[in-house]
Amino acid sequence: MTPEILNLGAVAIIFLFFLKEFFAYLKTKKNGNGNYKVELESINNKLGNHLTEVNGKIGDIERKMTEQCIDIKIIKESLSDIKIAIK
Repeated sequence: MTPEILNLGAVAIIFLFFLKEFFAYLKTKKNGNGNYKVELESINNKLGNHLTEVNGKIGDIERKMTEQCIDIKIIKESLSDIKIAIK
């Protein structure tokens, strides 16, 4: 091929890439997604809500585990009483 055709192909590829990026920029500007601080704040709020929910569930699990430990202690004491009664 001649060098002129190769140069035109390279210029065409660069131009198409430029058009793609230009339209992507226009799309973000139209949607208002260009403000990254607002997006980050929204993500942080969602993450904070999620962590609060998870911490609440962890608290419930800890409470249930404590109740189970108390039940196990009561069962152990009952078994000790039964052993003493059997002897």
